[in-house]
Amino acid sequence: MLLSLLAAGLSVTAPFAQQIAEPPAPDTLLPDSAVTLSSARAAQSEFERFRQKNLPWTLGPGGSNCGDERIGRFCFWFDDDSDLDEGEAISEPVKIRARRDTLIMVLDSAQRRFPGDKWINGQLVRYLVSAKRTDDALEAVNRCRARKWWCEVLRGFILHQSNVPVEAQEAYRQAVQDMPLPRRCVWSDISYLLDSKKRKGFKRLPCSNRLRIARRFWWLADPLYMVPGNDRRTEHYVRVTYSTLLRDSRVVYGIPWGPDLDEVLIRYGVPTGWQRSLTSAPSSFFNPAIIGRNAPNSVTFIPPGSTKDELKNISDFSDEWKLDRKRGKAAYIPSYASNLFSDLNSQIAYFYRGDSTLITAAFDFTTDSGPPAAFLDASLWAIPDEKSDGVASFKSRAFPHGVITLMAPQDLDVVSLEVFAREEKVAARTRRVLDLVRPTRDFTISNLLLFKLEGDSLKTDLDSVLPKMTASSNVIPNSSVGLYWELYGLQQGGNRLNMSLELAKLKKDFYKKRKTLASLTDKKPEVKLEWVDAVEIDGAYGGRAVEVELPKLKKGFYLFTMHATDQRSGRSAIVYKVVRVPGKKKR
Repeated sequence: MLLSLLAAGLSVTAPFAQQIAEPPAPDTLLPDSAVTLSSARAAQSEFERFRQKNLPWTLGPGGSNCGDERIGRFCFWFDDDSDLDEGEAISEPVKIRARRDTLIMVLDSAQRRFPGDKWINGQLVRYLVSAKRTDDALEAVNRCRARKWWCEVLRGFILHQSNVPVEAQEAYRQAVQDMPLPRRCVWSDISYLLDSKKRKGFKRLPCSNRLRIARRFWWLADPLYMVPGNDRRTEHYVRVTYSTLLRDSRVVYGIPWGPDLDEVLIRYGVPTGWQRSLTSAPSSFFNPAIIGRNAPNSVTFIPPGSTKDELKNISDFSDEWKLDRKRGKAAYIPSYASNLFSDLNSQIAYFYRGDSTLITAAFDFTTDSGPPAAFLDASLWAIPDEKSDGVASFKSRAFPHGVITLMAPQDLDVVSLEVFAREEKVAARTRRVLDLVRPTRDFTISNLLLFKLEGDSLKTDLDSVLPKMTASSNVIPNSSVGLYWELYGLQQGGNRLNMSLELAKLKKDFYKKRKTLASLTDKKPEVKLEWVDAVEIDGAYGGRAVEVELPKLKKGFYLFTMHATDQRSGRSAIVYKVVRVPGKKKR
């Protein structure tokens, strides 16, 4: 997949949301600095005109087709129908590279004379990075005598493009810390990444509140906790940097900078290359639109909310926190997983152990064409909040499918199951925000855990069940499946429980309705079991299991409802589990 945008012929004159004036650096006030700056700007403008006229041609969309989304003067397509192969880079003509080298010499000479000029420093670094001369760019930024925060911004920009994310994050952290508070709020603005309703409310908040929300937002948006640093937040700063560099210079699209270009860059990133678009319209040869192509395999890491109340009701089966490339809010692909970053087939269940929570997770990193890696690193994370490191469990050189467990504190906020194959540059994850209620002395049932039935005997201890734990909550019609659960709060010794288990079909889009699950099922259950269970409790909990024979079921989501009543005390408990009957795969 390639993301593409097309400059449309509209006029946008609205200014950037918030411009912040600063006193000029001392050397920009020297008499001949204006002449040097004017010459540098003329050279930059001339280069972009030259580049625009010499970009390679491609067959582009024409007519009134404006793609999947329109942002101001720009049309955006999530899929690309060009003749480029998936992931194939646009070949930049040699004459454009040669002309850029000439521009770099002009900017380099100007920067050596006036190292305090913000514009000259920024443009020099920008074009050195685009020429893949990152060592020269670092030398240039070492000579930078502009505002300290701006020089650190440029350093972070270079380091991120050089694929050293931890160092890039530190450079940007220092730069943002050194900024005046109003500018820090502009650089930390996430409003373009929010939906329209939240965007308006966010902008009305005081600066300190916006910074606090942004901190949690980026913690949730971090692609992989197992990779040091938060490259998604750093990528945001890179995009703000690039937008800042374009704001006061000529751009390749041949149109003035505007807030629509700012939004396109913040949401979808810097294009990897540009082309001239030739359409069926005769005029397109003389006045072609410019298409910018973004990185293939991009997905969205933007969380569907930032507060626990917003996230705790999101179902495992909704699309609201999927890494969907077509969700339209934003797109990014980390360099360390540039070949594939996907949702992970998994099942996660939680069991109480005193003051701790035992998290069990089964995963299967298999695509339609098979496992994308023979071996990978797997990790399971439990983190209380954005201010804490949390705890994690790791498996190195693991198979693409398996089970991983973690003993964690009960004050959990986020659980993230992650797999990563560094050499193959592929990764996948499942991430959930939890709202666990610590069990009391009241009668309680744990999560229901699905497992495969193997052998003749049905085991009722977790250690025996875990190797058979399924890597999804999918069930197959006309087959049998095992359910495991634990009981808490019962008396020691013998207990007799009246048990019932039902499986009923859920209504369409049930996860979008803020109602109890039980009220969203069909009245007639597909499965109904009742039995009396004699449970011996020797410790804090009792493990139980049952075999369920599934009838013929239609495609869709179903709800297991388990109800238990203690015959002695009359106390009861109930637990639910959503499962899915998948449709047949298309050939």
